[in-house]
Amino acid sequence: METTHEPGGATSVDSLQRDLAVLAAERDRLSKRAAALSDQLLESEQALVELEEMRTRVTQLEASVAEAEAELESAYRQIDNLTRELEAIHSTVSWRVTGVLRAVRRLTTGARPTR
Repeated sequence: METTHEPGGATSVDSLQRDLAVLAAERDRLSKRAAALSDQLLESEQALVELEEMRTRVTQLEASVAEAEAELESAYRQIDNLTRELEAIHSTVSWRVTGVLRAVRRLTTGARPTR
């Protein structure tokens, strides 16, 4: 094998060996970077799976909230209906006529007034 001398006394083989060492170091650095990026990609994919699970849970919770709101609205309507019904009873003649009897009973039994 022929060797040529570069200025300063270095041979082309020495130069190639230095270049090879530089390239090997660069390859190692890039391999480490690729491994780190691969780990980050895996973490990102796991985070996406968790995000999708959370979105599904949010959708379920929103449906539960809507159902609870509907039940609450129904309960409010029932309260309103019963309140109107009680007010109608209290406004009847028979309720007013029996008011004296209820008052006497409260006085004799110590019960609280109903209205």
